[in-house]
Amino acid sequence: MSGGRNRAAGRVTIAVVTWNHRAEIGDCLAAAGGQTWADVELRVVDNGSTDGTAELVASGFPGASLRRESENGGLSRALNRALAGATGEFFLTLNPDVVLSADFLDRALRAFAGRPEVWCVAPRLVRPDGALDAAGVEPTPDGRFRNRGEGSRDPLAFDRPGEVFGACGAAALYRSEALESLAGPDGEVFDEDFFVYREDLDVAWRAARRGFRTWYEPAAIATHRRRWPGGGRSAVPRWIRRHSFKNRYLMLAKNADLGFLARSFGPLVRHEAAALAWTLVREPHLLLAYGQAALRLPGALRKRRQARRAS
Repeated sequence: MSGGRNRAAGRVTIAVVTWNHRAEIGDCLAAAGGQTWADVELRVVDNGSTDGTAELVASGFPGASLRRESENGGLSRALNRALAGATGEFFLTLNPDVVLSADFLDRALRAFAGRPEVWCVAPRLVRPDGALDAAGVEPTPDGRFRNRGEGSRDPLAFDRPGEVFGACGAAALYRSEALESLAGPDGEVFDEDFFVYREDLDVAWRAARRGFRTWYEPAAIATHRRRWPGGGRSAVPRWIRRHSFKNRYLMLAKNADLGFLARSFGPLVRHEAAALAWTLVREPHLLLAYGQAALRLPGALRKRRQARRAS
């Protein structure tokens, strides 16, 4: 992926990756295309949907650029392909189950003004029932990450803008040039070994090491309906849960330094012991994820070395 490409100043490329999202995609694209910010490029990458998602996008949203993949190659690969053809100065990753407020881009873009060190703006994501979904993301003592304020029903909670570790990829607004600068020799910005989940945390961690900063802007609001409502973990397909489990280890292998490991050692060990016990007793199918992580570990360490040389 080539960096330094000329892009239209002020234009926002909105990238939506779909995979059997026919039930959600209409509201998402209608809100994305109805922004008060005038200069918007809407790009949809369909990962081989079989439920008519791509046909709905093609017929109902002819202004959107639609790329149809023959198979589901993962969220990260689709985002990389959307970014490769993006013409906007800014790049918004947007889940199909997210509905932007009409002034979302107006509000979010203001956060970049006067802050050249800010590469990404994290919005205020809320759930349909009014609970807070994410006010950016933050690290935890045991080496994991969580959505700030998730589940809070206090309307005044997290109402102040400020710096955060990263943004939830369900709706994260990046400077395109800064995002592309994270690409390795293989051209990947979003790590395609991750397939889905934690790719947003991985890029945030890599960006932080470069000195880039993420800004939380609570005035930029979007509703996150979430794809797997009501059923908790059991509602998420097993193969997707395994990707999430596997990606935690790839993320740590690529990004954790000795200082981080020293600070997190005790909580990290306790979490890993608890995770293994949970896996053995409740979700033995996740044992496959340990093997998947091990197979990809050499590649993760290679990417780690490449990123260190580039930073």
